[in-house]
Amino acid sequence: MKGQMFVVAIVFLVGLIFIIQQILFQYTFMDISDPLRTSDAHIVRSITKDINQTIKTTLECNETDDSFKRYLEELDSMLKKEETGKIYVIYISKSLECNFWNNMPPAEAPLNISVRVTGLGKDTTGSFKLYHIYE
Repeated sequence: MKGQMFVVAIVFLVGLIFIIQQILFQYTFMDISDPLRTSDAHIVRSITKDINQTIKTTLECNETDDSFKRYLEELDSMLKKEETGKIYVIYISKSLECNFWNNMPPAEAPLNISVRVTGLGKDTTGSFKLYHIYE
């Protein structure tokens, strides 16, 4: 009988240690993706992704209706307001040419943007040509 109780006690203790270990691992898990979310390269990619989604979903661009230009200005001002309190400063320069709206690569792009993110002693710049392509 003593041998059976010893085996039961050992199985119980091993199970208890396993459960406690699993609970503690949840609190000590290290999130290695957090620095990438706050890096300047990630911010540049995120901004260009937003602008690219906008140009792909905009139906037309003409000189009389400047809704696309207005949206780009709103995005620029929103980013500056949102990022001002943080450690990064964002500069966006853009060149929109509605005459090239339906061009496909390698022809001239309708939208050329340059994004510059400075902060934490880094200065990251990216220049991108974005096309309005129907998919």
